[in-house]
Amino acid sequence: MKRTTLLWITVLVLGWCFDFLFLKQAPGINFAIYVVLCLAGGFLVLRLNGLKPAWRALLLLIPILFFAAITFLRMEPLSQFLSVALTLGLMGLLAISFLGGRWLWYGLVDYVARFAGLIGSLIARPLMFQAGRRKAAKEAGSPAPASRT
Repeated sequence: MKRTTLLWITVLVLGWCFDFLFLKQAPGINFAIYVVLCLAGGFLVLRLNGLKPAWRALLLLIPILFFAAITFLRMEPLSQFLSVALTLGLMGLLAISFLGGRWLWYGLVDYVARFAGLIGSLIARPLMFQAGRRKAAKEAGSPAPASRT
């Protein structure tokens, strides 16, 4: 990732938007707005880093936006739960098939393995990023960045 500053700014803005949209609010149109903001922020960061999505991966935007809209069109608890779960699951599928777009040809084992890899990368990538920052600071001769853990 070439533009880490842009990533951090996007994450902070999305965090503020989450707080603003969901603090003491029931899910509804705020969920759909937040999904659109997350997709826009993710596409912006990835595009500015030179990564283009496969066109088949973009097909997932249709059901993602449909299920996000269901959260404010249908107010029953089961419909809300299913629409939120399906929206988040499809966003995960978009993340794992962003560059290749081969999600149509995945089998059950592929889905399980790739979602497990996504969860593993959610844990491992921040640790690898922090280790890379410390190594770069050590090579540059400056003190290592303080750990916040």
